[in-house]
Amino acid sequence: MPDSDVPHILIVDDNPFNRELISEVALAEGFVVQEAQNGHQALEMLQKTNFALVMMDLLMPGMDGFETTRKIREMGINVAVIAVSALTLKQDRQESLRAGCNEFLSKPLDIKELRSLLLKYTATGPEKEKERVSGTGEEPYTDSSFGFKDIFLLLVEEDRKLREKESDFFFQAGFDVKAVANGADAMDFIEQSDKIVHIVISNIFTTGIDGLGLLTMLKRKYSDILVFLYTESYDASTFQYAVQQKVDGIIPEDQFETTALGIIRSALSQSGQKGSRTAEASAAEQVRQAQDRLIHPGCMNICLSLDVAYQSLHEAGGDMMQCRRFGTNGECGILLADVAGHSVMSSYTGAIFTGLLMSVWDSHKEPADLLKKMDKELIKVGNDKSHICATSLLWDRWSGKFRFSCAG
Repeated sequence: MPDSDVPHILIVDDNPFNRELISEVALAEGFVVQEAQNGHQALEMLQKTNFALVMMDLLMPGMDGFETTRKIREMGINVAVIAVSALTLKQDRQESLRAGCNEFLSKPLDIKELRSLLLKYTATGPEKEKERVSGTGEEPYTDSSFGFKDIFLLLVEEDRKLREKESDFFFQAGFDVKAVANGADAMDFIEQSDKIVHIVISNIFTTGIDGLGLLTMLKRKYSDILVFLYTESYDASTFQYAVQQKVDGIIPEDQFETTALGIIRSALSQSGQKGSRTAEASAAEQVRQAQDRLIHPGCMNICLSLDVAYQSLHEAGGDMMQCRRFGTNGECGILLADVAGHSVMSSYTGAIFTGLLMSVWDSHKEPADLLKKMDKELIKVGNDKSHICATSLLWDRWSGKFRFSCAG
């Protein structure tokens, strides 16, 4: 087949490792692959080459994936665009579709799903997919193609109506499902049944053995079972305890049907457990590392001029602290912030905030300018309803003076 007849795929991502992973899969399928490091490069390449598909990272410095996709549609370029991002909440998926994306693929990437999408869009073309996604985009994300039918899931929920609703949800997704009322019933089933349980999903709050107690018992006795918790709300200490006990995922109850399968799929992909009980999930370790990065001094040694008790910041009710030394001029930038609420959503927002901060700090180090830029970036990624109280300082150690700005 001549090269002109082979579908060309454009991978847009500022992370070279992500580009390499997608590229290897696409090349193995026989596609011609080109890469762009940012949105500006992507737009230039799209004007020169007739691509069949664009794999678009959403969070990139400068022109992000949302804005790049909108530009593609404004230019009238008829190409399928698949959003690729770790932003897996319902609002992120909807925003990507509104921007003009045809599909949403969550990170960490599932190779089988990636390959399926590559073949699907290069075979059918974007026009048919436009018809498929032309609705509201409000439907729950199910994606039963992942192979959940091979996995036995034990649901722990005391409320009968909610238990029936969630059982049906997981059954429709393809799981083999058993539902019980509390942790004690769950342990009895695991120890006495002939069924091999792969996943346990429990409400944190049940009578007798609650979700945290069940998590602790399972991780000590059945470490190969993936355990997920959900609840409407809980405090920071509860979240920290669950992470310490190696929880494999925490699901926001108010977005259960739009996030649960994505969280489970990510953990299964990370652990390599799909149909196997021999490998432990690394997802919990990633969560712990992400939490550690939210509160961390930017220098190797603690600053002699500024004493920040960053290790106890969570206990004081804060969510993040970051500092940075700018060049050799003796200036240090410090940012303290608190996200409203103590839930999975607030932790998610904190992680997004910190990631954006690292990408804009060097070019916006003045306190007021930095906070204004952060506000704009948060709105761009769809966090316009989050409430964050932040204080930014610029400390000149040589003169002993500092400038600061606050926003809430």
